[in-house]
Amino acid sequence: LEDGRVIVYDFGCVKEVPEFISHGYAALMSAVLEGRPGEVPGILQKMGIETTAGGTMPVEISDAYAQVLSRIVREEPPYTFGEDDFFQEMMELGRKYWSEAANMTFPSDLVFVNRSFGGHVGNLGRLRATGPWREMIAGYACSAS
Repeated sequence: LEDGRVIVYDFGCVKEVPEFISHGYAALMSAVLEGRPGEVPGILQKMGIETTAGGTMPVEISDAYAQVLSRIVREEPPYTFGEDDFFQEMMELGRKYWSEAANMTFPSDLVFVNRSFGGHVGNLGRLRATGPWREMIAGYACSAS
């Protein structure tokens, strides 16, 4: 960095993610990109996220997350991480729906990916990274389908 500090990335935590999880994330992002939030609970259920009774995540919860996440993939202007309270809002949603989450199942592979995503978002925020996120995510989501 300009002030002489050095950043070291540790790639020691590597995991192969099952196809149903990676394809599920692609389907989730496609639904967000294409404005189809109503499909999210069913996609999550196929990824193993469901109520302990076997039902889908309540639409109220998935819609709240999709709304915050959709900022990153807006068409214009390109999103800059750190320009708003994205990370904080995601954390607040987690606290708001804590009791509902207690009655849901989450595959361990998905928990791993979500923790990695959180760290990545934090790094992008510190860098104030701006990019064509919509196009990048669409490219990966389409190639995984």
